Amino acid sequence: MYSDPMMQIDTGALTTCEVAADGAVSLGFVDSAGNPATLRLSLNQVGTLVMTLPGLLDKALQRRYGDGSLRYA
Repeated sequence: MYSDPMMQIDTGALTTCEVAADGAVSLGFVDSAGNPATLRLSLNQVGTLVMTLPGLLDKALQRRYGDGSLRYA
């Protein structure tokens, strides 16, 4: 299995969201070149991501528009 901690995938579209029997979550994407990719996250990783995303979303919105008062609603 190939493992590169510096791998970056620029996504073009989210194509699938699935939950496996063990509770892992798989997110299917196509990259900007049209190649399929899947990100598989354990239940613990999904929980961590869910707790982290609201802050990341607000920060991304603020940086994109240069306004620190913006919040995603």
